Formats: sequence, C-alpha cells, structure tokens
Amino acid sequence: MAHIKGEYSLLFADLMINILVEGSCIQEIGADFYGWTLGVSFEEKEKYSYCSQAVICGNINYNIFFQGLGTIYSERVCYNITFNC
Repeated sequence: MAHIKGEYSLLFADLMINILVEGSCIQEIGADFYGWTLGVSFEEKEKYSYCSQAVICGNINYNIFFQGLGTIYSERVCYNITFNC
C-alpha cells in the first residue's frame, strides 16, 4: 500500500491530489486545495479509477468571499493520472 501525493499550483493555492495504490492498482483518489485559499475553492465532481489509470474532475470556483459564497467564475478541470506498473 502506498500513498502518493501530487501538487498543482494555482495562483496562491495548491491543489493536492491524493492517491492510494495497493499492489499495482489505484484504489482511491481525492483532491483538495490547501494554502491561502481565500477567494478560490475546489468542488470535486467525479472521479474514476481503473488499475493504473485515474481521472478526477471538478470545478475551481473563484469567489468574492470563501467556499462557494459569491462565486464570480467557475472553471471545470480534469486531471488524468497514469502509472506504469
């Protein structure tokens, strides 16, 4: 079992993608923002995994306030993850 973390920077916050791998297959995947996240949030919408491949999709919301309050722009993003096993 291994936990793998990947980071993607956006302005002043980082999107952390957490992946749980058991054997040579992805068992679980999730994502969340951390850092200075005032004005931006990530809303996870869908996630799929099949052995050595995974996809996680969601919306990055740009807010006037925080956590979805006063959203002025929303951008759909998808991240594809592939491992060579």
